[in-house]
Amino acid sequence: MGSHPEWPRPAYLFEAATSEGVWYTDPLVIDLSREGILGMYHEWKYRRQEDGEYDAGPFRLEFAPDNIHKANVSGGPPYEVDAFEPSVDAVVLNERMGHTFVAHVRHALAWGGFPGFRYFADVPESAKPYVTGGIAI
Repeated sequence: MGSHPEWPRPAYLFEAATSEGVWYTDPLVIDLSREGILGMYHEWKYRRQEDGEYDAGPFRLEFAPDNIHKANVSGGPPYEVDAFEPSVDAVVLNERMGHTFVAHVRHALAWGGFPGFRYFADVPESAKPYVTGGIAI
């Protein structure tokens, strides 16, 4: 997550009073470790005991902030998958494309790791080499 010095707009706010003009490039992030997964699981088990099964909901693996949080702006719920979905390739929840996890990764890689540029009317010239690997779009 961050910005490139050649981009005319920031894609990550370090210390700004406003988020106006920030690029929401939605960089590919997958942050899962054994310790992180175990921590999420223990927190979920605790919530089930304290709040009940209904209020705790299903166990979900959070693996990345949403596209707004990735720019260091307060956003919505994280990208996650339902750990009990009977599938090898679960649907990514809270992600605007409705992809499965593998499709989410493939889509991001097709955009050079910045799938948020898909929503730009025109990818700025200064960003094209990073988004397309130098291939004309």
